[in-house]
Amino acid sequence: MFANYASTVPATGHSPSSPSQILPYELLEHVFSDVCTDEDGFADSFQTLILSHVSAYWRAVTQTSPRLWSIDLHTPTAAQYFLKFTLGTIAPLRIICVHSAEDIVATWPEWLSSHIRNDGVVALAIRMDMRYARRILITIKETIPDLKWLDLYGWQEYWSCVIDIPSSPVPFLRSLTLTRRRSNEHQLYYNARISLVNLLHLLRQTPNLTSIRIDHILLDHSDDTQNPDKPFGGEIDQFLPISLHHVRRLSFSGVNRLWHFLKAVSISPTFATLEIDNVGSLNVSSELSPEARLRLREAQHTHLSITTTAIEAYSATNSGSVYRFSNIKDEHALLHSMVAFGRAFHWSSSVTNLSINSDGRMFSSSPITSKTWHEALSPGWAKLMVLPQLRHFKVSGFVVDELWRVLHPSKRVRRGAEHLYVPCPLLETIVLTDFVLVNAETGDFADGYEDYAPLDVGLLLNLISARVQGGRVLGRLILCKCLNVERYLNQLSAVVYTTSMPYSSP
Repeated sequence: MFANYASTVPATGHSPSSPSQILPYELLEHVFSDVCTDEDGFADSFQTLILSHVSAYWRAVTQTSPRLWSIDLHTPTAAQYFLKFTLGTIAPLRIICVHSAEDIVATWPEWLSSHIRNDGVVALAIRMDMRYARRILITIKETIPDLKWLDLYGWQEYWSCVIDIPSSPVPFLRSLTLTRRRSNEHQLYYNARISLVNLLHLLRQTPNLTSIRIDHILLDHSDDTQNPDKPFGGEIDQFLPISLHHVRRLSFSGVNRLWHFLKAVSISPTFATLEIDNVGSLNVSSELSPEARLRLREAQHTHLSITTTAIEAYSATNSGSVYRFSNIKDEHALLHSMVAFGRAFHWSSSVTNLSINSDGRMFSSSPITSKTWHEALSPGWAKLMVLPQLRHFKVSGFVVDELWRVLHPSKRVRRGAEHLYVPCPLLETIVLTDFVLVNAETGDFADGYEDYAPLDVGLLLNLISARVQGGRVLGRLILCKCLNVERYLNQLSAVVYTTSMPYSSP
């Protein structure tokens, strides 16, 4: 039946000189993959089939590229036809059963298990309705005993979903993705809700899980989906926190009540990557329990990067340890996040390298409030820059006058005696990128460079001199792609070793 359908697709018979026929195989395969596969790597095999009938060359490319085919159990006849194009691949065999009716999904076809065993397939990627997870996982465990790797994609269509939990360990489950199904017309997300208690029970049965991604899912933190504010209860309490020390990556996007999940699990902060998209509703200082914050602090991050929409902290000593908070909606959320995360994760005890505005967007105004970034963030610099271990500081073009004032030594009284307080006492190197040097005291404002962030040399010289008087000598000042440097280079070099790196010639 399906072969007859394929024969009705006309071949265009392009000449060998056609541009589409002279593209390298790898490039054409990459183009086809962008066209036929979604963000999770599942291909629309019917779209691939149409491409395979454009010409003999395209047919050869598609039929020898297993990643361009997925096995959709909703159409079993077509699935068996497509199966032959996945032979001999070391990549995961991708299977779709989210569109199937219950009686189809609940029964794993024997012809598929037979193919997997005979072809030596050791890795699967399955998109399914999580209501049938237990039945499918048990069937796979019984019929494919040699399976080593399973990537499970739970694609939800329903408002409320209780995961069908397997009663015994599932050692081959290596990655878990839970996401809401999109509408084809408007690319809008359906509402989907999953019981967090059920999810935690599932995680208990996955000793080799390495990746978790939850995307636009409403988490109920109780068994009662009608009462989302009810706390954990029942037998799950005796297993908390669930150990996820084997998980290398945790990614969350648009997830409500995320703190309940983070309180209920224990990750390995020394090598895990924690990614949270849209962090506006996550207050780690007040919503995370003291025990959860203590576990997360073990990461001991050494590098911190702050831009207008993201905060990233990672460790140069612990391979793979990254906390990434992205899609921060405005300057108020960024200011709150800088202060809250700094306190929650104890950046003051570990950060040695700080980068601010690496993407250069802080020079413009906020697109939401039209308020300048340096005005909005000024109240946060004094709280952020309590970094006694900081050694390297890099900042890119925006107004930094308030930063210099924060780093300036000041006299303080402690135990009745006055002393000189020097912020960031170990600071050795400052790297300044994309500035135009000016001097407010002499009235030199470098006319004609309005598109560049001004760097007041007077404030910078006072800062360096004051730190020298406080016994904290700055080792190096690097000016990278800065304008009007030659006018002040001698003054700067007199107080600190200065290196100027101009724009490269075209």
